[in-house]
Amino acid sequence: MAPMRVAKPGIMAGSRMLLAWLGQGGSVLALLTMWELLGRSGLFSRFLLPPFSIVLRRIGDDIWSEQLFGDLAQTLYRTLAGFLISAVLGVIIGILISRSRPINWLLDPVV
Repeated sequence: MAPMRVAKPGIMAGSRMLLAWLGQGGSVLALLTMWELLGRSGLFSRFLLPPFSIVLRRIGDDIWSEQLFGDLAQTLYRTLAGFLISAVLGVIIGILISRSRPINWLLDPVV
């Protein structure tokens, strides 16, 4: 009887990792393919669901024109300003709830 060949643990673990990585990449690739196909199918308007290739082209155009970085800075500014306003209002409302029994009674079901 011939001895059985056993694969080395490192090779098996590496192939499992490769298959897992390809599976994840395949999921992303399938999602992007579906996006492209649905965008080009005519089921949705181009305003609601533009094809992925057009989105990539637009991002590339914005990067080359240096407009993307200004837009990202403006979006980040608005996000941080909104977070700051909501944090300050949340702290003020929290203090009012803890200090005032009528406000606590009013807002207790909501909070």
